[in-house]
Amino acid sequence: MSITIEGDCHLNSSFSCLIQFLLAIFAFSSLIYKYSVEEPQRPFRIFQLDAGKMAIGGGTSHILNLVFSMAWSDKSANPCVWFFLGVIVDSTVGIFLCYVLLEVAECYGAKRGIHVRGSYGDPISMQRWGVQCFFWAGIVILSKLLTTMMLYVDAGWWTKIGNSMLSPWEKMPRMELVVAVLITPFMCNVFAFWVMDSFLQGLVEIGAAKYHNNNKYHNSKVHDSLLSATPEQLETEEQDSLLS
Repeated sequence: MSITIEGDCHLNSSFSCLIQFLLAIFAFSSLIYKYSVEEPQRPFRIFQLDAGKMAIGGGTSHILNLVFSMAWSDKSANPCVWFFLGVIVDSTVGIFLCYVLLEVAECYGAKRGIHVRGSYGDPISMQRWGVQCFFWAGIVILSKLLTTMMLYVDAGWWTKIGNSMLSPWEKMPRMELVVAVLITPFMCNVFAFWVMDSFLQGLVEIGAAKYHNNNKYHNSKVHDSLLSATPEQLETEEQDSLLS
């Protein structure tokens, strides 16, 4: 791979790899900042597992976006245009699809005693975390396939939109790369990560964090019941406490 970029914007150059590395650092730095200011705050170990799950989902989506972008590039649109469009669609329509699919998976999983978000048990079970990562990666892949089909159905219209939005940097491949692969994805990923991190936590984890911040989390019985409870049980307990 050569650092020099000639002609169109390319996603497989050394310069592009550097930009993508910076994107990963900036995006996850925003997630760390979110954790530092969130109320109630999760235990740090829980945050690490949640962040790992986000990394798996984000990495999966990013790789698929690279593959589709390079596969679809032609004379009408270079890879950066397709990557740019993919990021925007993933961060809007894709988030909605992920949320719906996660709710469906949670609904069916809860009936079988499987948590697809939130609780990792006490002591923390890496098997639970692994199952949740598996489901989340599958949801991200399915969502990406659906958004890709949406782009493919009317590719001509989408390429016109993408080319128009990136036209100010058409003659500057490196600048186009920075805008399409770093600046725009960073803004979109910050939004996507913050939203997804919130709905991936689930009621169990949020409830546990509330008790943790009220110094009740360290009570072993409360701790165990919160982390092993189903979302429905936690909702019932919260409603009972409001009525009492």
